[in-house]
Amino acid sequence: MSLLIDSSKAGEKIDVFLCELEKLIKLPFYDGEDRKNDLDIRIRTFVNATFSDGRDKLRSYTGLAFAIAGYEKTREEKQKDYEDSLKRKKRHLIAWKEEIELSMDVNSKSSELDKLKSKIEETNLESLRRKKVVETKFFGAVIELLDFQRNLIKEKEQNTKAIIKIQQDIEDMKNMLTDILKNENDAEKKNDI
Repeated sequence: MSLLIDSSKAGEKIDVFLCELEKLIKLPFYDGEDRKNDLDIRIRTFVNATFSDGRDKLRSYTGLAFAIAGYEKTREEKQKDYEDSLKRKKRHLIAWKEEIELSMDVNSKSSELDKLKSKIEETNLESLRRKKVVETKFFGAVIELLDFQRNLIKEKEQNTKAIIKIQQDIEDMKNMLTDILKNENDAEKKNDI
């Protein structure tokens, strides 16, 4: 069952019908029969316009009445039939109102579930966003460490080259000094001879 109109308006309309039924029940059948028939038409129109399964509801609502040919009912029987008919209509209206209220509860719960679902989705999206931020920061830190190590390696290579150059320069100076000393020794030996 689904409602074709707003459930609160449907509930209000049923309350109006129930009030009218209460007034009709207090009347004798000969004063209320026409008003009962008018109300019945309005209820049928309401059911068709309100419920998606209105035809099924009207089949149950209508009920069956049997008349025996040639038998005339007494005034008391007519009054009882009139009251029974109104009571049956009242039971249907109360059942429909309860059905509408249940539908409203279900819609309310459904709305709450939709809100919870939306909140969970937002939380999941925020969680994913934070995860990506953490991953980005982590990878940024890894890249910084790699850059730092690369710079250390470059510095080490430069220092190694500088040390090798200094060692080469020292070796060259040593060789020059050795050559100078050798030349001086050779010159002294020549001078001594």
